[in-house]
Amino acid sequence: MADAEARIPAMKNELEPVGRDCPECGHALVIRYGRYGKFISCSNFPDCRYTEAWLEKIGVKCPKDGGEIVERKTRKNRLFYGCANYPNCDFTSWKRPLRSHVPIAEAYW
Repeated sequence: MADAEARIPAMKNELEPVGRDCPECGHALVIRYGRYGKFISCSNFPDCRYTEAWLEKIGVKCPKDGGEIVERKTRKNRLFYGCANYPNCDFTSWKRPLRSHVPIAEAYW
């Protein structure tokens, strides 16, 4: 047992600041690691319960509205790509969209 504990890497429980303030209480927002991955929450937890999803941007613009394309996961943990402006924009793709020099609307179709 002692050998196994020695080989397990130490986990950091430090909070990473986002650089924005909480819209509800004004304290700093931080990145936390939860059961389902990264998320953004208020540093004043548990007094303030404000949270946001962590959106992993891939550096490609949406062909429908020009927003950022982000990585998302389905309920069954399958990776897909969608517009960060959801639900106002419903663009999704199973394949990772590529950056190209072709105009945005023509790059996907």
